[in-house]
Amino acid sequence: MPGYRLGELSSTRFGELRREPGTIGIVPLGAVEAHASHLPLETDALLATHMAQAGAARLDAPVLIAPTIAVGLSDRHLAFPGTITVPLDVLRAQVDAAIDAFARWGVERLALISGHGANYGLIREIAIDRDRREGLTVRAFGDFERRLMEPGLRAARELGIEVPACEVHGGALETSLALHLFGGLVGDYEDVHGYVAAEPGWQRVLAEEGSHRLSPIGIVGDPAKASPELGARAFGYVIDGLVEWLSSCFDEPEPAW
Repeated sequence: MPGYRLGELSSTRFGELRREPGTIGIVPLGAVEAHASHLPLETDALLATHMAQAGAARLDAPVLIAPTIAVGLSDRHLAFPGTITVPLDVLRAQVDAAIDAFARWGVERLALISGHGANYGLIREIAIDRDRREGLTVRAFGDFERRLMEPGLRAARELGIEVPACEVHGGALETSLALHLFGGLVGDYEDVHGYVAAEPGWQRVLAEEGSHRLSPIGIVGDPAKASPELGARAFGYVIDGLVEWLSSCFDEPEPAW
């Protein structure tokens, strides 16, 4: 069943769909941040939107997809032009507002998903806080390593592509996903090379000091190894995991993370 984007529905049609048995609401989150010269600023928001739509299309129940919250937590990329970030409490208020709206409308099962790694901790916290309140079951697709990185690394291994251990921002995996999903927005990437050393402590440097401390172009990974084939296979595995999760997560307790 196709997912229904709230912004494209009339109020009357939404009122009909929300009463269907098993209806699920999805709140996607992304980011608007620099990805050097080869990827659009809205890469993570576009990925979240595609994830929600592709996952919804494989479910039997109606899925109501809220407008993607495009701007996320992007402090680590503020050294580069075009990056927008919001304070943590502001982003939380936006997500809470979407949850409140679904609750008023009587949609009782809500899923939070993100195409941006830095948002994952927040959506986990929100799901724990809001679950079982106001008659809602709230779940977060909240494990960045398992839900986004591992599917991509699996696809790379199967295709014989060796990617660095620090493949997390604008590198082969993210560029490949972009080539598959919105290739017309991808610029030349074959000669773009980011940080690949993966020295001990690189995650701390990225989180606390910013991507510019690892790479002069802010890329953490190797986009030169990207391909549409890798993107298609990786996205397929991501959606397989998302569909499996959406099919069962509302019947299980929210993890304590």
